[in-house]
Amino acid sequence: MGSAEVQEINRRLQNLSLSRQDVAENPRVGGGGLQKLQAALVWLADQIGKGTIGGEAISIPTVFDQNPVMEYVDRRSYYPSLLYFPSGFSTPGGTFKYLCVTQYASGSTGLDLRGSDDFKTWTPVTALVGLTNPAHPFVVRTPGASHAFRLYYWDTANLYTVASIRTAVSNDLVNWTSDQALANGAFPIITGVGGDWNRGSYGPAMVFYNPTASNPIPGPGVDPFDYSYTLYFDATTGGVQEIGLAYSADGVTFDLYGEVFKFAGAGNWDATHVATMRMIQLPDPDNRWLGFYSGGDGGVIDGVGLAVSVDRINWDRISLAYPLIGRKPLQWNEERAYAVGVLADFDSKFGSDGDSAEIKILVSGRSSAGIYSEGYFYWPSLFTTDINKVVIPGGVGG
Repeated sequence: MGSAEVQEINRRLQNLSLSRQDVAENPRVGGGGLQKLQAALVWLADQIGKGTIGGEAISIPTVFDQNPVMEYVDRRSYYPSLLYFPSGFSTPGGTFKYLCVTQYASGSTGLDLRGSDDFKTWTPVTALVGLTNPAHPFVVRTPGASHAFRLYYWDTANLYTVASIRTAVSNDLVNWTSDQALANGAFPIITGVGGDWNRGSYGPAMVFYNPTASNPIPGPGVDPFDYSYTLYFDATTGGVQEIGLAYSADGVTFDLYGEVFKFAGAGNWDATHVATMRMIQLPDPDNRWLGFYSGGDGGVIDGVGLAVSVDRINWDRISLAYPLIGRKPLQWNEERAYAVGVLADFDSKFGSDGDSAEIKILVSGRSSAGIYSEGYFYWPSLFTTDINKVVIPGGVGG
């Protein structure tokens, strides 16, 4: 942000006749003071590059007061992939409304299935079987296919090859079959060439499944969402990280669409790394999408940011100056805050299944003791007109 913008922010704040405290103590002030302050705060958040979508102010997420909700001294717990079943889903460990496939291992690999009915208390179910060096998972439902679920994950034995991403299928989320490495199509998604933005990959970010896709011949100008599988993947040069987009008719052989979300550059909190974007569609006439992504300067561990898009290809950052959810000193996420899992239910707000909320997320963290865990944040309502709840610089710990 340049000096001219800073001076304008200071001028507007100095011209305010009321402070937030003044309004809280005297809500019947005259002269439109409440509206004046609210408008100034929304404007300020927008100028800093954080806090609004289409002129609506984003609410600060509620932080669960007993975070983290998943923590183990002898094992890591991070990189959650979330599913919600309003009627419950039967597993070997019981029937649950919420299920989480998460990286859960004493070493660097291994995936675990966990279940919950309230998103706060999670029960270990079992380890996933049939996979190869699995880490960084994402599970997508595949209605109409011969299997109910398809898993994409990072094979930690590989980095600078398309074999760094693997896939498998399952009907019960525990036993996985047809485990295999992805393959490059005519337009390679991973090149292995030094200096390329997609030289290597740390695995999937998000996957969409389209049961009615026409799957045209791959090539320039195609619609990447007119294929059975659309894959966002974490790409790396071996230094910086960004997010690429690819498409596939069979879920195994993928063609590259291109770069869709780059690191922000010097002076931003996500200067050199972005990864693991999870997306939800907002209930508005523009069919906008909200992306929650990991980022940082020197690594992908400094926090969770927000971006918005109308086409899932061109993204505008909401968080420029600070991450929405960042690291917090002396807490479970002191050294890392990243790798988010997201669920949204704008219609019923998850009914009676835990907190009433439009959005629920799990954020991965690491403490100063090196313990990897996951914390819970939620939005009773994504947007707000309450000046005490508008997102302004500083971010949220937890």
